[in-house]
Amino acid sequence: MGKKRTHSGGRGPGLQVDKSRRLDGRRSKGRRSFASARKVALVVTVITALGVALAVTARFSAGRDKPLGSPGGVLEVAEAEFDFGRVPLGKQVSHGFEIRNVGTDPLTLGEPKVERLEGCCAMDATLGSSPLKPWATTRVTVGMMMHEGMGGYHVFKVSVPTSDPAHRSVVFTVKADYA
Repeated sequence: MGKKRTHSGGRGPGLQVDKSRRLDGRRSKGRRSFASARKVALVVTVITALGVALAVTARFSAGRDKPLGSPGGVLEVAEAEFDFGRVPLGKQVSHGFEIRNVGTDPLTLGEPKVERLEGCCAMDATLGSSPLKPWATTRVTVGMMMHEGMGGYHVFKVSVPTSDPAHRSVVFTVKADYA
C-alpha cells in the first residue's frame, strides 16, 4: 500500500488519505507514468521522422539506376500520363508535366516530339527551360483543341530527349475524349 497521511483540515479527527490511488480507484504509478509517456512520445516521434525520411528518399529515387546526387544530370518526373477525360468540342485544354534534375550536373533536354497514337490532328508541346541546373525544374506543356467533326478518343505520345544516360528520353502520354 502507499503512504498514508492524516489530514484533519482543522476539524475533528484526522482523515487518512491514500496518495497512491487515483480518483477512479486504480493505483497510480506517480512520476514513472509521466516519464514512460515521455519515452513513448519520443519513440513515436523518432519512428515518424524516420518514416518520412524514407518516404521522401523512395519518392526521389524510384525507378532510377543512379543514386540521388550522382554525377551528371539525373532525370525525375512526377507523372508520365495525363487524361483530360471528357472534353467539349471547341474547348482548349492544356497540362504541364514537371521534369526535375536530381543530379549534381546540368541536365540537357531536347525539343519535344509529338506522335498521334489514336484520333486525329496534332497536339502542341513546348519545353520550358534547358539545360536544367541541379535540383531545378521545368515543364513540358501540352495543349489541344478539337473542333466539330474531330470528336472522339485521342491519345498522343510526347517524347523529350535527355542527357541522362539511364533515360535517353522521357515519354509522356496524353489522352482526351472530345464530344
